[in-house]
Amino acid sequence: MKYFKYISGLFVATMTLTLVGCGSDDDNYTPGEPAATDCMNVYFDASNATSIELAPTAASFNVVVMRPDDKKASAASVPLEMINGADFFEASTAANFAAGETSTTITVSAKSGAPTGENLTVELAIKDPAYANPYSTGLAYYGCTAMIVQWNTLGEGQFFDSFCFVGSTFAAVAKVTIQQRDDIPTDYRISYPYSEAILEAAEWTGWYPGVTQANIIFHLDPDTDAITWDRSWKTNLIYQGTVGQNIEAFMPNLLSDSSESYAVRDNDGNIVYFSLSPYYYINGLGGFGVYPCYLGFPGIDLAGMLGVGVFE
Repeated sequence: MKYFKYISGLFVATMTLTLVGCGSDDDNYTPGEPAATDCMNVYFDASNATSIELAPTAASFNVVVMRPDDKKASAASVPLEMINGADFFEASTAANFAAGETSTTITVSAKSGAPTGENLTVELAIKDPAYANPYSTGLAYYGCTAMIVQWNTLGEGQFFDSFCFVGSTFAAVAKVTIQQRDDIPTDYRISYPYSEAILEAAEWTGWYPGVTQANIIFHLDPDTDAITWDRSWKTNLIYQGTVGQNIEAFMPNLLSDSSESYAVRDNDGNIVYFSLSPYYYINGLGGFGVYPCYLGFPGIDLAGMLGVGVFE
């Protein structure tokens, strides 16, 4: 185990009823059509992703469609319409529920020739009032942005976090896959290194699992070799096991710290490793400060350079 350091008011009013003349807008008001009494109340699941990255070789994603438990007795085919994105994407024209099902999945796929490296909009709707109640809180509309990105694998590297990967008798690097973005070659990403196994080995028992992410992306400035990342990355740790108190590795300048991160190269200009200076912080509560991290590129024995082990 590791240790670190209503205003209410009462408003009473009396009202005098007066008659007010109606304007022409009131005379022309037409009430909306009432919802169908037997409407199935189908909706798009609120947890569907709204920002999606796709690989060119797997340029499709799933969207979950739901219906209430009291509408699941019979099989149903719910018509769907793509109201935006049809130039580059295609999707199922119906969400098909088997008898007894309250959820089903449809697939949205990129068409051949869809551009890469651009934010593309996809919007789907359930328009038939027999299936979607326009006055309900359920979502009869779904929208997202999708980007097709090619990442090229450079090989296996080693990642060391001196805050998370060190215990009283343990210190080790985690093996990661390093990739480089094809259209923006100054962007690199690594597979997520903060497994529960390595955190347990580093004596973080009771402080995980926390929030994770699929990858960590780093941006290299080609002129200065400075390294940045977007806001913070997740460490899979929560302070003393308190849900919501996520420990994240922030860009230090966001916390008024001037520590820098940069790429180290050999004499031929090849990247040997990234020297990173994240600030470990619990958003809104406080932090632990900057702890160095290193990312050794393929072929580099980072563990040997640091004198630590390799976590298997």
